[in-house]
Amino acid sequence: MRFRHRLSTEVITDPGAGDFNIPPMLLQPAVENAIKFGLYDTTEAISIRIHAWTERDVLFVSITNPFDVEMSSPARKGTGFGLNSIGRRLYLLFARQDLLETKIEGNIFTTLIKVPQQHDKDHSHR
Repeated sequence: MRFRHRLSTEVITDPGAGDFNIPPMLLQPAVENAIKFGLYDTTEAISIRIHAWTERDVLFVSITNPFDVEMSSPARKGTGFGLNSIGRRLYLLFARQDLLETKIEGNIFTTLIKVPQQHDKDHSHR
C-alpha cells in the first residue's frame, strides 16, 4: 500500500485460463519478488504485469517487472528464497524441475510458472 503512488499492475487473463487450478499462495512470492526488485531499486513509477494463459493442459502465468540494471547490486539481490520456494512446491506437487523459469531481457525480469492440470476421473471432489 505504501507504494501505491508508484506501482501499477496489469492483470491479463486469457479466455479459459480462469477455469484452470493453481496451488494456493503459489504466485505470492513471485509478485513480492517483482515488487521488491521493481520498486526498491528505483524512484520511478513501475508497472508489474501478470499474464495467465493456457496451452493444452497447462496453466502458464508470467510476472514481469522492470528493474534498474545499474542499481541491482549483488547485495540487493536477496537470497532467492521466494522463487526457490515456488520451484520446490512445483516439484513436490508434480515431480518436474521444468515448471519455473526466469529470464532477463534488457531491464525486464520475467518469472514464468507452469501449472500442469491433473484431471480426476471423478469430478465430484472439486
